[in-house]
Amino acid sequence: MNNWKNIWNNRDIDSITLDYLLNINGFSSEVGSFNPKSFDQYFKNIFQHVELDRIKSCIEIGCGAGLFLYKLPSNIQKSGIDFSDQLISIAKKIIPEASFEVQDANEISTKRKYDLVFSHSVFQYFESYKYADQVLKRMNSLSKQYILILDILDQYKYQDYLEMRKKYNGDSSSSLNHLPFKKSFFEKFGAENDLSVKIFDNSFTPNENSKFRFNVIFSR
Repeated sequence: MNNWKNIWNNRDIDSITLDYLLNINGFSSEVGSFNPKSFDQYFKNIFQHVELDRIKSCIEIGCGAGLFLYKLPSNIQKSGIDFSDQLISIAKKIIPEASFEVQDANEISTKRKYDLVFSHSVFQYFESYKYADQVLKRMNSLSKQYILILDILDQYKYQDYLEMRKKYNGDSSSSLNHLPFKKSFFEKFGAENDLSVKIFDNSFTPNENSKFRFNVIFSR
């Protein structure tokens, strides 16, 4: 993940706008773009599956500069971790009332509990399925109500995804090195941990990457 760390750490703060947040969080590329209007719809389509009025606290794993935390209701007590100290520095300026730490996903303390624990477009950058399972277990230990794993690269669509990336960016499979998942990986985890599981594909997105990805919502 060192190449991605170098990319993120070269970014800096400019202004507190959704346009800026979309750009700084990586949603400005040809295959991964949103504008404020399309992102609002994308966000609503995901979080309609969560009873946000029941959420008093949340933590995002791999929060970047805080785009999703920024969009969540202001009455929620917000926290986030990310491996990029530069992005965490930006997030602290954008959401000063929130709590942020520079930390790897499998090292987060599980002493504090949250109503909502989530990550977006993070799992494909993990080094292995073993590491992903370790992070899921920590997220489960953190959660009192919901665990959301969002924008997961679908293994059954992986070859089509590679073709799309090659068409738009000239990417090769070796240069991407993204980790795809079967939906059964998350179904198994839910069954083993007595969690309800809802899995759905991204139904509305102009973002080419997201068309090959799905979302998982665990609830108690």
